[in-house]
Amino acid sequence: MVSCIILSRYQQGLNPTAQGRQKIAGGPLYPACDVMPLLTPERITAWTRGCIQDLQKWSMDMEDVAALLKLALLEGRYQDSEWCRQKPDGAWAACDAYVVVERRLNEAVGQYLNTEFYLKFAINKTGQVILVVSSHPSGS
Repeated sequence: MVSCIILSRYQQGLNPTAQGRQKIAGGPLYPACDVMPLLTPERITAWTRGCIQDLQKWSMDMEDVAALLKLALLEGRYQDSEWCRQKPDGAWAACDAYVVVERRLNEAVGQYLNTEFYLKFAINKTGQVILVVSSHPSGS
């Protein structure tokens, strides 16, 4: 049996038996005016195991994620929207993906360098929590 539990506010067009990525046309799905009030650490959840691992790898906490999401919405580039699954048999969320550049200290070279981040997130059904699916430098 195919699980079709959708946790995101956006609910339309999922094909739970489709193979590969399912892009969603017409995005972004979540306007900045809906996302901005939710950008507090207590309203952001690392929703996938990969996201949790990314945050640990890059020494990021939810304050960092909130700041990156804000930067993405204000200065970043919307990339696309797609259906994401929490795990192979888990729930689904319709997500927006953004790319944003942040100046970060690169400890290896002792300099601040521009780092391009890829962020993917959804707003949950209640409209109260941001589910972060991916948060890492592009290409990693």
